[in-house]
Formats: sequence, C-alpha cells, structure tokens
Amino acid sequence: MFNQHVVKKEGYLGDQAGMPEVVRRSRYPCRLTMYTEAPDVEVSIEEFETFALDRLQVLRAIEDAQLRAKGEDDMRKRVSEAIEKHLPSHTNRSKLPPRQLVGERRKDHVSHFILRLAFSRTEELRGWFLRYECALLKHRFQNADLAEKQELLSSAQLRLVYLSPADRGAILGSASGFYAPQEQLFEVDFERVLDLVGRSQVVLRAGRAFVPQSEVATLLIHEF
Repeated sequence: MFNQHVVKKEGYLGDQAGMPEVVRRSRYPCRLTMYTEAPDVEVSIEEFETFALDRLQVLRAIEDAQLRAKGEDDMRKRVSEAIEKHLPSHTNRSKLPPRQLVGERRKDHVSHFILRLAFSRTEELRGWFLRYECALLKHRFQNADLAEKQELLSSAQLRLVYLSPADRGAILGSASGFYAPQEQLFEVDFERVLDLVGRSQVVLRAGRAFVPQSEVATLLIHEF
C-alpha cells in the first residue's frame, strides 16, 4: 500500500535503489511522467516521424481495445502488447542497458509533445488525444510497481490528505464499512473525482470524497 508520508514528500525517487548511474544523471530518471515540461532535446527528422507514428499506433490500439476487447483482461492484454511493440518503457530494475532505458523515456516524452501539437488544431482532435493519453497513463500507472507509483504521485503534487484509522470511524461512521478494512483512504474535494462519484465508488461527506488507494489513478487523470 502507499505510504502516506512518501506520497506527500516531494522529490522522492522510490526506485532509486535499483537505478543505474547513467539513468540517475539523465533527464529521465523515472519512466512515469505527467508531461509537465516540454522536451528540450534535438530530434532528427527520422526520429520525429517514427516517434509520432509509434505513439499514434498505441493510442489507436487503446481505442480499438476499448471497442473490441472481450472484458478487462483482454483489453489490458491488447494495450500491453501495443505498448511493448511500439512504445516500450521498462523499469529501472530491468536488466536492459541504461542508455536503452533513457532512450525509451526520451521517445515517450518527445512523442507525447509531437502528437499534443498535431492534435491541437480542433476541439474534436484535442478531445480524442486527451481521452486516449489518459487511458495510456492509467494503464501504465496500474501496471507500475509501488515505488514508481509513489514517485509519480509525489511529482504530481496531488495534495492527498490521508485519513488515519483513528479518524476513519469518527468521520465516516457506518459508511466506513464501504471500504476494505485495511485499505488506505485519501480525502479530496469531490469535484476532483467526479468519475468515481458517478460510479458510486466513493463515500461523500460535506463535499469531500474518500478515495481508496486502489482508485488513486483517477486523481492522476484529473490532474493530467
């Protein structure tokens, strides 16, 4: 489960223990990102075209999976296969050469902004791009290890308010039984998790929603 102190702490590199020195000193020490800063790197014409097409393949595969997949497991499998083929992004603990890890993250970063620019021409294009970029981020977050999740939450500065076990019963009362007994809860403004509210996935109290740690990805999508 997420450590509430680590989630709030800025600059924590949870995957640092297994991080190669080349990766640590690069622009991309972590593979998960909210794309808050535009890339400041040189890109060749060949890379520009390849990066854009490969990312577009992934986004289209996500769209196709949502339409054609036979259940959640099939959809995750289809998306994972498309990512591995066109836009792989391995953990720092993988046995891949460090420069390959950096290269994967550079491609991910640059390709996001290439398509972000290409799809900015109309409201319809922007909506399509955002919808499937959010789906990509959610898929990656759900498949990341705990350290990577903690680092992304920290970098996103989500301002999570942890609900301690002592306060749980006092604030939620009998509604505390809505959640699994050992599941960590985070208190946020309900406007930030309207998707969860609409699906009755959270308890509401005085305009605040209590989000279980299994649904924290929804907060990331809202910020994205």
